[in-house]
Amino acid sequence: MMRYGRAITCVLSLVLVIWMSGCGGKGSQSSKLPVSIQVTPGTSTVTVGQSQTFIATVSNAANTAVSWSLQEGAAGGTITAAGMYTAPMKAGTYHVVASSVADSTKTAGASVTANAPAPAFTSTAPTAANEDVVYTYSLAATDPVKTAITFTLASGPASASITGNILTWTPTHGQARVTNAFDVQAKTSAGGSADQKFTVTPLGTVRGTAIDTYVTASGNVTAPEDLSTAYIGVSFLDGSSWTTVQGVGKPDGTFSIPGVPTGNYWLAIPSGGYWTSASDIDLGQDFLGRHDAVLASNGTSLSLNILDLAAWQTDDTLDIFNPNLNQDFDWSDNINPADTSFASVWDWTGPLSDAAKGDAWYVTQMRTQTAGSASWRYVAKAAPAIAITQADGSSTNVPGNFGTLPQETTHMAVQGSKFAAVLSNFGQNASVHSSTIGIYSQPYSVAKGVVGQAEDLLETRDQTPLMQDADFGDITFGNPFPASWSPFVGLSYEINVPFTASGASASVDVPAELYLNTTQMPTKDTPLAPAITPVLNIKLNGALFAQTRAAATLSPTLTWDPPATGVPTGYRVTVYQLSAVGSTSGYQPVLDLFTKDHSMVIPDGVLLGGNEYFFGIRAYQIPSVDFTTAPYHAAFPWAHADMLTPVVSTSAASGSAVRTGPAALRNVIRRQIGEAPRAGNARRPDQRTQRPATVGGTRN
Repeated sequence: MMRYGRAITCVLSLVLVIWMSGCGGKGSQSSKLPVSIQVTPGTSTVTVGQSQTFIATVSNAANTAVSWSLQEGAAGGTITAAGMYTAPMKAGTYHVVASSVADSTKTAGASVTANAPAPAFTSTAPTAANEDVVYTYSLAATDPVKTAITFTLASGPASASITGNILTWTPTHGQARVTNAFDVQAKTSAGGSADQKFTVTPLGTVRGTAIDTYVTASGNVTAPEDLSTAYIGVSFLDGSSWTTVQGVGKPDGTFSIPGVPTGNYWLAIPSGGYWTSASDIDLGQDFLGRHDAVLASNGTSLSLNILDLAAWQTDDTLDIFNPNLNQDFDWSDNINPADTSFASVWDWTGPLSDAAKGDAWYVTQMRTQTAGSASWRYVAKAAPAIAITQADGSSTNVPGNFGTLPQETTHMAVQGSKFAAVLSNFGQNASVHSSTIGIYSQPYSVAKGVVGQAEDLLETRDQTPLMQDADFGDITFGNPFPASWSPFVGLSYEINVPFTASGASASVDVPAELYLNTTQMPTKDTPLAPAITPVLNIKLNGALFAQTRAAATLSPTLTWDPPATGVPTGYRVTVYQLSAVGSTSGYQPVLDLFTKDHSMVIPDGVLLGGNEYFFGIRAYQIPSVDFTTAPYHAAFPWAHADMLTPVVSTSAASGSAVRTGPAALRNVIRRQIGEAPRAGNARRPDQRTQRPATVGGTRN
C-alpha cells in the first residue's frame, strides 16, 4: 500500500507541473520582453575638449551592461567604458552610441554639440595711412582653448590682402581722403571665429591741373600753364589750429599737395582761395582763338578795302572781328556820313593771320531800328568771311564786299518787373545804372559757354533800365556767321551801390550785377526772367547784417540764406577794403573766396585791425559747372546775382582777436595783378558779353 501511494503522489506532481507549464504564468511572460536602452542626457552642449558623462539604462535584461562607442569614430572624440565622453578639439555635432551587452542589436544614442569659443583680438589697427604708401597691420589674437588661428579679410578696399598675420594695403588716390572699411576675421582650428571691424582714412594728395582750352576754328586745343613758380597750397584745421602744406607746381600745368586729410580745406592759388573738399581740381580756363599766333613786327600793315556798305549813318557801327586770333575792333569813328565804302591802311602789330589755320576776318555793319519801346542795334549788312595769310613786314589786302544776309527773327519779351522787384536786394541805397539785352553769336562751339568776345547780332542801343514788363514783338536781324556758331541771348542789369569811407565826404559807386545768358531764345509765352536773385538775410557773427557794424574779431562769420529765385551752384565772396582817398572814397578787392556752402568764416589774416571792409556775395547758377572741382569753366546756361553788404569796421577788434590763420591764404592776399600765372584768374571778366571801349578807333 505504501508503494502504491508514493507512485500516485509522483504522478499527480508530474501532471501538475505539466499543466502549469502548458497554461503559462506571470514570471514566464516577463522573461520574454525585448531588451531596451535609454541614454541620458539625450542632448548636450560642451566646449571642445570638455567632457560629459552619459548614463545608459538597460531594460528587460538580467545583464544591464553596455558598451560605448562614437558614431563618428575617433573624429568624434573619446568615451570611456563608464560613459565619460570627451569632445574633440573641433567644433561640431557628434553622436554617442550605447550597445547592450545582453543583446548587441539593441542600441541607443545621444547627440553632443561641441562649441569652439571665439578668439579674442589683442591687436589694434593703426589709423594712420598715406596715399601710395604701404599700410601694414600685424594681426594678433588668442584662442581660449589654445588652437591655431588663421586670419582672413572678409571685406576691405581693393588691393588690401592678408598674408599670415600681416595685413597690407597701398591706398590709391581714389581711396585716400575717404573712409575705407575693413572686416578682418580670425578663425581657430577648433572652429571659433571673431571679427574685427575698423576704418582707415588715409591722408591724400590733392592733385590738380591748369590746362587751358583754346576754342579755335580747327577745334579745341589745350595748352598747360607753367606752375613751376606759382604758389599753390592748402590750409586745413587740425583740431583748433591751422596746418598749411605747400604744393609743387610743374611746367606741364600739374600740381600736387601731399598730406591732406579728409574734409574741407582752403586751397590757395594766385587768384584767391577755395573752400573745398575735392581731391582733384581743374583750374584750367577757356579762351577764344588759337594760342600759337605770332605777333607781327614793325612794318606790317593791313590794307582794308570794304565796299557796298549801306549809306553810313552817324549811329551805325562797323565791327571788324577775327575770333581765331581773338581780335575785335570798332572802326565806326573812321567812316563819314553817307559813305558806302571804306578803305584804310592799318599799321598792324597784332597776331599774323594764317588762312591755313582757320583765321578769317568778319566785317559787319550794325544799324538802328525801333521795336516796341526800345531802340535796337542789329546786323544789317556784312561781308563774307575774309581768309587771308599775312607776310610779316609787308602789307596785306583785306577786301570785302557787303551783301545780303540770312535773316533771323526772335520774339523779344522781358519780365522787367521781376528784375526790378529784387534790385533793392543788391545793397544799401542801390540804384540801377543800366540794363542791356542782346542776342550774340558764340564762335565755334557751344560746349564751353561764352568764351572770349562774342559778336553782336542784336542789342539794345538805349540802355535805360527796364523796370516794367515789356513785349518788344518780333525783331529781325542778319546773321552772317557760320551755322556752327551758337546764337545766345544775354541780359544784364548793372547796379551801383554807394559806399562812403570814414573821413571822406564823397562816396564811391561799387558795381553789382544781375546777369543771365542762355541758348534758349525768349518767346511771347516764355519771356526773359531772373534765373537767380541775390542772397538774403546776411548775418555777421549771427546778427542781421543790415547796417554798418563793428567787428570784435578779425575772422567774422558770414551766413546767408539762399536766393528766393534759383538754385545756386556756388558762391563767390569777395572781400573789399574801403578807404578814404583825400575827400573821396576808394575801394580795392582783397581776396576772392569761393564756396558751395551758405556760410563762410573769413580766414584769419585777411582782415586787418583799424580798417573798413565790405563783402560782395555773388550767387551763381551754372548747372553743369562744379565749383568744388572746376571753378573757372563756363557753360550755358549761366546766371549770377550780386549782393554787397554794409561796411564792417575792425577798429574795435582787439589784438587778442588776431589768431594765426591759414598761411596758404596769406601767400595770395593782395597780390598784384600779373604777379603769378593765370591759374584761376577770378578777376578776369565774368563770362558775359560787354562792349569794350573805343580808343583811337580800335577796340581794347
